[in-house]
Amino acid sequence: MAGVCRTCHFFQANVYPGSEKPHRCAFQDMPMSDHHADHICPEHKEPETA
Repeated sequence: MAGVCRTCHFFQANVYPGSEKPHRCAFQDMPMSDHHADHICPEHKEPETA
């Protein structure tokens, strides 16, 4: 199910503060910018709930 990176289980916000790519995708193990965090990803996974 595709979805926006910011709402994904694998999205990690502000892992690299002060960087041009402050966020991280744990699925792809790569840093990402604010712009890329708003993209649609086919690997999107809904966050797990407790």
